[in-house]
Formats: sequence, structure tokens, C-alpha cells
Amino acid sequence: MWKALYFSDDEMSYPLDTYSGFFTLTIDAHASMFFIRAFTLVDNQSSGATFYRLLNLARRNPDLVPDVNITAQVRRFKRLESARKRIKLFRDKRAAHWDRNAMVINLTVEDAEGVLHELHGIMNEFRIAHTGSGVHHELWQPSNVTDLVRTLAEHHQIISTVNMIAWTAAKDPSDPDLSRVRTEHVIKLQQVLKSTS
Repeated sequence: MWKALYFSDDEMSYPLDTYSGFFTLTIDAHASMFFIRAFTLVDNQSSGATFYRLLNLARRNPDLVPDVNITAQVRRFKRLESARKRIKLFRDKRAAHWDRNAMVINLTVEDAEGVLHELHGIMNEFRIAHTGSGVHHELWQPSNVTDLVRTLAEHHQIISTVNMIAWTAAKDPSDPDLSRVRTEHVIKLQQVLKSTS
């Protein structure tokens, strides 16, 4: 979600700028929570539900995931170690706590996506072996965020268009300085439009 907001296109820029007080905080909150949760999944010292625990469980009980090369999945997970350390550093110094003396952390969106892609792949292997079906849901749903922001942009355009139509409809075509609708009705319509925008 944070990625869809952070890397928005020109079409989405108007609502993000217009409602920047909300979206600036929202983008930061989603990014911080993403890295806190992402690290929890790959934490090697947590007592929670982590991939370390999942892999150890599979090693001790290979019959739970028949036909899975557990050693290959462990190697696959270990390849994430460099990104895992950077996610941990980001989580500790920026997301969970703001360390004013923190160094620059070399963590990219590609790092985060790569970790998620690999974790999704490992989970899919285990799930197919254990239940017979894979993980069908998307790990993130940027289209929902994009739809929301684009709807805000369309809403603004609709309100502006309706406002213009109201004034045009109110004008007397034979004399542009005269109105067919009493001014107080136009003002009331504008107030209604403003209250919905």
C-alpha cells in the first residue's frame, strides 16, 4: 500500500497534494508498519510466527510438507540474510524508533519486494505440500489504493464540473448578466457542493 502511494503517478498527484496532511502521514505510517511486520517474519530471535520457526518445524517434521526439498528452502531463505539485516536496521533506527544519529540505511523497494517474493514462494511450496493448494491472495493490493486516490481526483473534477453547470444553467441565454435562477439558490447549491467536496 505504501509503495502505491509513495510512487504515485501524475494522475494521482492532485489528491495526494490536496490532502497532503493526511497522505503524508499515511504513507509514512504504512511504510513504517510494513518494515516492522516484514522484519517480524524474518526475525531469528522472535517467539512469534516467523519463517525461522516454520523452517525448523518443517525440518523436525518433514512429513508435514511431503515432496518439499526443505534444505533448498532453507538455502533460499538464507539468501535473504543481507536484506534481512538491512530491514532490521531500518526497523530499529527508523520505523520503530527514530534514531537521530542513525546512519544512512541502504534499503531499497526492490530489497523489500525481493524478500516478500521469496517468502511468498517458500510459503506457497509448504502450503501446496501440506494442503494441496497454494497461497492465492496478493501480498499487497496497490490497485485498491490507486482506485481510492483516483476516485478522490474524479470527485474533485465532478464537483468543479457540477459547479460550472449550475452557474451556466442559471444564466439567461439572452442576457449573460441576468440569471434565470435566483442568486440565493445558486449560492445554496454551491454551499451544498462545497460541503460534499
